[in-house]
Amino acid sequence: MFEKEIKFICDFSLNKISKAGSFLTFEKLKGIELHPAILKYISAEMDFQIYKDRQVLLQKSAFDYSGSEISKYFKMIALEIKKTKRISENEIIELISQAVTFNFDFTTKPNETLKNFIFKESESLSPEELTMSLDYSYFYRYIRQILISYLEKKQLITINKKEFEFLLGKIDSELFPAKTNEIIDDSLMNISEFFNIGAVLRNQIPAQAIELYLKEKNLNDHLSRLDRAIAKAPKVKYEIDEIKKIIYSTGIPAEEKMETQSEKKYIDISEDLNPELKSKVKGDLLSKPPQVNETEEIERDEFEITKPASDETINLSEELDIEEEVETIPLDPDEVEQPTQTNNTGKLSAKAKGNKDIISFLTAKEIQKIISSIFNEDKEDFATTIETISECKSYEKATEILKTLYTTYNVNPYSRDAILLTNAVAKYFTVA
Repeated sequence: MFEKEIKFICDFSLNKISKAGSFLTFEKLKGIELHPAILKYISAEMDFQIYKDRQVLLQKSAFDYSGSEISKYFKMIALEIKKTKRISENEIIELISQAVTFNFDFTTKPNETLKNFIFKESESLSPEELTMSLDYSYFYRYIRQILISYLEKKQLITINKKEFEFLLGKIDSELFPAKTNEIIDDSLMNISEFFNIGAVLRNQIPAQAIELYLKEKNLNDHLSRLDRAIAKAPKVKYEIDEIKKIIYSTGIPAEEKMETQSEKKYIDISEDLNPELKSKVKGDLLSKPPQVNETEEIERDEFEITKPASDETINLSEELDIEEEVETIPLDPDEVEQPTQTNNTGKLSAKAKGNKDIISFLTAKEIQKIISSIFNEDKEDFATTIETISECKSYEKATEILKTLYTTYNVNPYSRDAILLTNAVAKYFTVA
């Protein structure tokens, strides 16, 4: 299924690295502008290979290398290894092919794909192995956050395939009744983003792709409406807005239906899941900022560029009130935390030219506006972009990154906040 589309994206991605030589490191791959979902898959695969080597060490060594604290250092070692590990051309071709196929399946059938991928070699895994397997996924981040939080609270020794399948079903059964349209909108954006890599028109989706998604989620009413529309006017691809009109068309206007859904006040992950995961749904968004734990921060900071969300799409990871012990990303309008030099915590940094860094040319209020209007409230992506730009050798190279940023997020480069950011970058490269 989708063989032509998979081949096209594989060829498009391989064409980007064709002139980079026979061997590449992961660090070099990050600079080739592969889609972040592909990079994340490759990164996770390398981490998993390093993890298997660590297991050999654990089994044969006279010393105990287990434990959460030691595990953190192994993760930092993995980051260093990936900076120098050379990947052959054949390995890259194979990894990209695997990554593209996985993401085609995952965007259209997330639950089935995760279940089959994670338990392809074993019927039962440790929480650590499960967490590493979840790291392969870039889209639907809320699934990973709920599952990891659940595992941490329950302190399970192992989890089997049936239990995992049950948890995925529980998440769907509790989230969809409360936020059906928003979750579907998010899924449409995910499918569109990956299926249209390298395409001229980026807002079209194959009818078969959304059919697979609706079928997995048991959204039979939506599926019936889509099938009827396809039967009346068969098309290979549909515009996203066209799909929304079709699947949301009921006797009740879409706006009124969404209003009714938003009146439901709780997302109950059920008593089988962690009680702290039960979060209130008030309006379209909760004010609580996204949260990550320290381990996830180390992993994300190495390469990730978060995808944009349209005005109609909510960030489901922010919708879920993850427990208090999960560390909040610090960034206040009054007291902005300036990224510091990369160190053993794995946090991002902005390398200053002279005695200045990019954000020193912006006020706290301007930074907050830029994060809001350009980065869609994603503080991590802001830090990542600042880091990347600060390491550019010239202003010309930096402007290329800015152009890509504005295009990706559909931002007018002549808007007030875009000009603020561009001017700050220009000053960074002109002030000695």
